[in-house]
Amino acid sequence: MAASTIKKSAGSSVNTRVFTIQDRREQFLKYKAQSKGDWRVLEENVDEAFVPFGFLTIDQVLGWRGVCHGGRVIHIHGNEGAGKSTLTLGVIGNYQRQTGEPASVFDFERTINSKYARTTGIDESMIIIKKPDSIEQCAKDVIDQMNSGVRLFVFDSIPRMKSKIDEKEIQSGAAFKPTMGKHAKAIQDFYDVLLPHAAEHDCIFFMINQQRARMGDDSPEAKWAAKYPSFTNLPYTLPGGMANRYNTSYMLELKTNK
Repeated sequence: MAASTIKKSAGSSVNTRVFTIQDRREQFLKYKAQSKGDWRVLEENVDEAFVPFGFLTIDQVLGWRGVCHGGRVIHIHGNEGAGKSTLTLGVIGNYQRQTGEPASVFDFERTINSKYARTTGIDESMIIIKKPDSIEQCAKDVIDQMNSGVRLFVFDSIPRMKSKIDEKEIQSGAAFKPTMGKHAKAIQDFYDVLLPHAAEHDCIFFMINQQRARMGDDSPEAKWAAKYPSFTNLPYTLPGGMANRYNTSYMLELKTNK
């Protein structure tokens, strides 16, 4: 039996279960004409713009094409001295030359100085480098900078992205009480709070992370990770918890020959 449509009246809803296929097509086309949704990405004349990283290995060999936006995250990790910060500053310099846009670096490790930064080719007039005291203050500054036109952000590095401990808690010893997953939760909150705004402002986050030695190397899982490393079972740990993997669009590992 053919289904019939039910016209919507004031204060009532439409029972879509009785729509015919033609009814559904017509209703969808009406909605699409009024919608500001992301369906426009399917049009041939709409294409995402990529800004080259400026490094042949990343742009061509890995096939990343370039720096993306849209509120996405690029995670760069590796052992100490692998060149994570230097690589990222080099990417900023090339990004500035290609676009003329500003960039922002949050130096939680407090290792970047002016002489070092200049050698990477950055445009000093179009960059702001901050050394935040806490992850909360960093988040506030990020929002302010987004509203000021910044789209490229670097956070160096994840292990130091923590809350500032009050002096009274240090004196009383409360700061040294064990807390499970506190840092991982802080990083998850950081993503949850900022990524919706990053998508709205068409930003890109570079998250730098330094790998740590894996505890319990005598466990079966650790032995398998050492012999057959995989994305879900690595022979080392990455501070910040699983949030970094869930929110990351691209993940790059740098290693030194030690």
